[in-house]
Amino acid sequence: MKKPNKLQLIIINGKEYTFVETDKAKLVRGPDYNLMFNKADGQMLRWGVNKEDDPIFSPIGPEILDIEIAKNGCPNKCAWCYKSNTNDAPTNMSLDTFKQIISLFPLVLTQIAIGTTGAKTNPDLIKMMAWCREIGIIPNITVSGIDMDRTIGEQMAEHLGAIAISVYPGHKEEAYNTIEMMSKRYCMNQVNIHIFTAMETMGFVNTVIDEIKTDSRLSRLNAVVFLGVKPKGRAVGNYTPIDIATCKEIINKCMVYKLNYGFDSCGARRFEKAVESMDIDEIVKQSFRQASEPCESALFSFYVDVNGMAWYCSFAENHEDVIPVNMLDVKDFYRDVWYATPVKAFRAKVMASNRACPIYKLD
Repeated sequence: MKKPNKLQLIIINGKEYTFVETDKAKLVRGPDYNLMFNKADGQMLRWGVNKEDDPIFSPIGPEILDIEIAKNGCPNKCAWCYKSNTNDAPTNMSLDTFKQIISLFPLVLTQIAIGTTGAKTNPDLIKMMAWCREIGIIPNITVSGIDMDRTIGEQMAEHLGAIAISVYPGHKEEAYNTIEMMSKRYCMNQVNIHIFTAMETMGFVNTVIDEIKTDSRLSRLNAVVFLGVKPKGRAVGNYTPIDIATCKEIINKCMVYKLNYGFDSCGARRFEKAVESMDIDEIVKQSFRQASEPCESALFSFYVDVNGMAWYCSFAENHEDVIPVNMLDVKDFYRDVWYATPVKAFRAKVMASNRACPIYKLD
């Protein structure tokens, strides 16, 4: 059954913004912030006063929400887990709490990234995904594949916009099998690899890059995304961020192999520095600059933990300099969240750092 179009008009700081939502797209029109989001393929365009203007932040709320629905109960036991998750009994967010939090956000919210430790840790996972689709939000998720099977894979494929499979040493085969299942058996177009990238893991990273070209299970992979080290959790003191030279090597290898690839926003400044030092055509460099999206926390994205506390970025969780907002106490999103004093303070730090990480030195 086709759902009716949604139309909403709001006024923020004396400026008028119009939301339009259809089955296929979300549109926002305003004097200094405009958005066009395609629900089918995830393509998004954002501009400000005109098409050449790039807004410094969204005045009407985040485009993407990262929400944690499970802590612990983890089948992965990664040596670098920045959340220090274990396989102890999990803390799960309830479906009701999930709905309460998501319902606070305005229509500009296009996608959510569901944070969980395992595919089966939170028993309400599929219900959460289905409900997001019902209200016009595209759910995405990252899993390792260790506890995936055909039943949950099929259920996920029905609702997800994209799925990322984390590829780890010791569990590579499970990850590759899951990529094949989701991309071939269930025909998902947006199946990506997430891979932890540090100086100490470059041997494994290079092996995976090579195997994307040779392993038939990865033939329909959409892209590989390189996730950098943050000095938090079990990674502290054990792993070193890649340097500019290594970043260049990754970029060059992906270009030679003609792979779709990306880096997390935390590593955007390093990526940009690497690109600037490369001997490539200026037009190519310019396309890389345009594709790079540095830290967007409290600007265009937001993070809420399993207890309903908003920390703006998952790496800022429990940091001594960050004051959270309790989403379970929120009555008015703009007053209590987006323009609340702690959120504005964090946003100001991100802007002051030219959208480099305001907490950790990563470049």
